[in-house]
Amino acid sequence: MSGSVESAVATITKRDPGLGPYAELAADMLTAGEEIDVLSQAYLQDTLWWRVPKRLDPEDWDDAVAGTAALLGELGLDRYAQIARSDTTTRILDAWREGPAVGSGAAAAAREASGLVAPDTDALAWGSIMGGEEATALDAIERALEDRLVRSGVDPEGRSWKRAAQETTEATLDASLEFPPGQSLFTMIVTERVESWIDGVREPRVAAWRGAVANRLLSPIDPPDGAEAMVAPMTWVLEQAADGLRLTQSHYLPPAVVREGVERFDWWPFDRPPRSEADVPQLLDLREVATDLRLVRRTGRDLKLTKSGVAALTNPAVLWRRLVDTIGGSSEFEGIVAELLALSLLHGDAVDDELERELASVLAALGWRRTDGEISPRDVGEALWERLRVWVALNIVDHHWSVWDSATQEELEPSRVALTDAGVTTVLAYLRRRALAPRHDVGHPDDFDDLDDLDD
Repeated sequence: MSGSVESAVATITKRDPGLGPYAELAADMLTAGEEIDVLSQAYLQDTLWWRVPKRLDPEDWDDAVAGTAALLGELGLDRYAQIARSDTTTRILDAWREGPAVGSGAAAAAREASGLVAPDTDALAWGSIMGGEEATALDAIERALEDRLVRSGVDPEGRSWKRAAQETTEATLDASLEFPPGQSLFTMIVTERVESWIDGVREPRVAAWRGAVANRLLSPIDPPDGAEAMVAPMTWVLEQAADGLRLTQSHYLPPAVVREGVERFDWWPFDRPPRSEADVPQLLDLREVATDLRLVRRTGRDLKLTKSGVAALTNPAVLWRRLVDTIGGSSEFEGIVAELLALSLLHGDAVDDELERELASVLAALGWRRTDGEISPRDVGEALWERLRVWVALNIVDHHWSVWDSATQEELEPSRVALTDAGVTTVLAYLRRRALAPRHDVGHPDDFDDLDDLDD
């Protein structure tokens, strides 16, 4: 305990012997033996609203808060002492007495209302599990938010503060550090998260694959030179909806539009044209992606662009960035399959069914299984084809079917899947997003303790 804090505790103990132990407890919880200037408002709030009710017996809560208020007042930190004495703190402790869910909900709401919650940025979303660098960055942001809030005097629940909080967070993350030179809090977090992405997986093959591309993920990845060609199929879909498109009674694209699409992008290898959109999986996939990204919407039988769709249609780089988010599918199983597919293709082309067999082994080692048994190469093959179908449509990969001798039924050339030049950049961008994804207590992509069920 530092001298000034120790002196304050001694003064309180002499004045009120019953309160002294709680002032000492508050000193330990707030400073851990350091000077009082290590304290911030965000840490004080977390201590009063979470640590006290979760670590102490309920009969000690009020005394612990009173000891905290006394200590802060004795140290001349009147604004902090008022938080301890506030109706908000009393209300939150009463909520905890009703139960953990009620208490934690009240504490979270009050923390949000305080204005000291670091908002997500375009480049970084916060998780509930953090490494040391990220925790340091979050503390710096919370202190910067507190400083700006106190100096400005604005309402922390108002719109102007939300904009200011965003600016403060981004500026704090991007500011150059004296040490290490050339780094920022953001780059330190990126490095830490990429390292955690590698070290956090128990399967040696996956850790090695991730480690091989790690350095390529540390810097932002710009759209590839071939972005326009890559997004051309989605651009075409959006163009059909630009002026509003009347769908069939079954809500499919009109047959004439379907024929135009398959001819333009070589999606139909048969002599007779497709009867409807339902015959063309690529179109169904693209429309689903466009809908999920809210680039298009259907009103009755009319397909129309949204504002986001208009922006994406006029800017291939924007559309590419939006599509990167979708190439891993919508479930975590699809996501890990897409990651393993990307990692494998970065090392070399996939030939025949070698990839299916290897990834089945890897996924089993990671803990993925069916409810009725082990995951099989066939399961993996089906999941891979779901991803590859979209990737082929978006020109991320080139897929060449096997060539067979019709007379002898011998395979002359194996099937082969290879990344395009634009596809290399695209899958690296996807991997970077997975590596930098926030970690949470439950359900984080790298947490494979719980076996996941492939049978929906």
